[in-house]
Amino acid sequence: MVDLREVPSLADLASGLPRLWDRLASKLRALAARLDLSQGAPVHTIEGRYWPRDWTEWTLGFHVGSSLLQFDATGDEAFLDLAQRQVRAHMEPSVMHFGVHDHGFTCASTFGTWLQLMHEGSVDDRERAYWTLALKVSRAVQALRWTRLGPGRGYIYSFNGRHSLFLDTSRSLKVSGACTPIEGGAVRRAGQKDNAPGPPSAAC
Repeated sequence: MVDLREVPSLADLASGLPRLWDRLASKLRALAARLDLSQGAPVHTIEGRYWPRDWTEWTLGFHVGSSLLQFDATGDEAFLDLAQRQVRAHMEPSVMHFGVHDHGFTCASTFGTWLQLMHEGSVDDRERAYWTLALKVSRAVQALRWTRLGPGRGYIYSFNGRHSLFLDTSRSLKVSGACTPIEGGAVRRAGQKDNAPGPPSAAC
């Protein structure tokens, strides 16, 4: 049982962060060297090693997105390059997945994180149109499952049908509803007026 009265402070956690990022770096390098991501995401462990399964493609965004987080935390551009290669090789089809509710996992963790880094000035913005278009397509795909309940009310159902609601869909709302890419690469929150200040981050 978790005792919320004994939650560690940020200062308590800080001393372990360098070890965390060092450990993640070694794992990401090892996985990149031995795994073919076209066979699926490395999500199962067999004798202490990660292996993919063909039905775990929804976790691929976590794997690729981890390299972006590693770059963001450490500034090691090798992981930025790795993530870019993996996105272009394996993640583009995910933006058109009509039959899943996993766009938050696949698209927000990759295309969305890249746009956030771009907005913060950590990566070059010459390809902003590419990364923004991916989220626009993903958002449109998610919107197809919008079910209207009345004026201003409705929900996005899961892949199981209109009777089915999954908590996973809430992360997909980071793509389809929480913010809206518009012309010029700017971002606005849903319902925000055109002349209102944008959000501090371009992650969708």
